Amino acid sequence: CQANDAWDTWPYGLNGNQSKITPYARKDVIANKTYVVDRFLNRHISYALALLDVGAGDTHCPARWQGGNHLDRGSQFILQYANASSFYLQGKFPPKHTLDYIANVSHQDYAMYSANQSIQRLFYDDLLVRYPNLTNTTNPGDRKKKPKGTKAFATPAHEKVAIGLLAGSFGLVFLIFTALPIIFTADHVKNIDTSWDAQSYLSSESRRMLVDRKW
Repeated sequence: CQANDAWDTWPYGLNGNQSKITPYARKDVIANKTYVVDRFLNRHISYALALLDVGAGDTHCPARWQGGNHLDRGSQFILQYANASSFYLQGKFPPKHTLDYIANVSHQDYAMYSANQSIQRLFYDDLLVRYPNLTNTTNPGDRKKKPKGTKAFATPAHEKVAIGLLAGSFGLVFLIFTALPIIFTADHVKNIDTSWDAQSYLSSESRRMLVDRKW
């Protein structure tokens, strides 16, 4: 297993082929990776590592370069904060992050969440602390909004044409429905048989049916 760009390519890192990064964050990383890392370092993050979580897990080369098992990789990640050349923290652990090692637990989600340390981090830490509202919700990968200008079809001339077409349409519909009763009156309809009588028709049809049955 040899080191190459894959060891720092997503999901193992933020460099290398950045087109593999999750779509919702890809533009931010490509636009300003340092900003994304700094944003992570300034968030409230709680790490919890199980002391019995020694399963290999991911066995790909990039994962093996980061550690031999789950616990090893998690510990190596924490130790990276001591690398003063990588972060502006100068070798210090991020002040808004916490780290807990959970005893007698392996790779088990329910045991991790029910541990006293996890409950403390999830429900009690900063319980009565009111953090200020976010004022900056922009991201480095956001598209710049173009200033709103006058639309090409919203000129006075176009508005007059639109109003004229609308008024003309209403006027045409009114004229058509006004003229229809005048054009199609009884005096103008020819060849209408007014001698038809429903009762006579029923009587003749009944007689015809009786004759057909006899035959």
